[in-house]
Amino acid sequence: MGLETWASYSLSDFLLFSDRVYWRMFETYNQALWPAQIGTIGAGLLIIAGLLVQPSPAANRLILLALAAAWAWFAWAFLDARYEPINWAISYVVPLFWLQAALLAGAALRPKPPSLARPRGPAGALVTHIMVFAVCVYPVLSWAGGQGWRSGEVFGLAPDPTAVATLAVTALWPGTGRWLLSIVPLAWCLATGLTLHALGAPHFLAAPVLGLAALAAGVAASRLNRPAA
Repeated sequence: MGLETWASYSLSDFLLFSDRVYWRMFETYNQALWPAQIGTIGAGLLIIAGLLVQPSPAANRLILLALAAAWAWFAWAFLDARYEPINWAISYVVPLFWLQAALLAGAALRPKPPSLARPRGPAGALVTHIMVFAVCVYPVLSWAGGQGWRSGEVFGLAPDPTAVATLAVTALWPGTGRWLLSIVPLAWCLATGLTLHALGAPHFLAAPVLGLAALAAGVAASRLNRPAA
């Protein structure tokens, strides 16, 4: 197959499902879990509030364990049970989600959990805004794009907003361990951006841009919190 033949293809040609099937998957998923969305959004707001006051070691553990539970849930109840049946390639992604859950849980259960820095300065403000967007705005993006409010992606139940929120939380980790915990969420943000672009969703840039912004904020925050020589 020559280069000209490959160049004739678009991203949508490689999709194994239509936009109607994709958003219907989220609609039935949300219907099956209702009213869990209220609880997970509430949990997201508590995480934001907990980060705005200086987090305690116990709060740090709870935040990381909550994120670990969310990633494990996605691997089992969303990717394996709902997404893989319409996209066989997802079977290769499921182990990465289990790995992300294990990494977050391992970080939370260390004798000394990561000391998440309180958001401050421009970088901290960016992290806070990213968290607020992931928890409060993300659920309405599909509605704004014409897919209907029942297809909304909710923090704690859908991978996209939770991956963005995970990157925002790890941005506050002053140690180098943040990079290990950022690989899978960032890769998912970039991959889902490509998927949504192929589906023609107007918000396809949301996860990639927010994920990269959280990563940049983490770099800036680490420099801000670095002890003076």
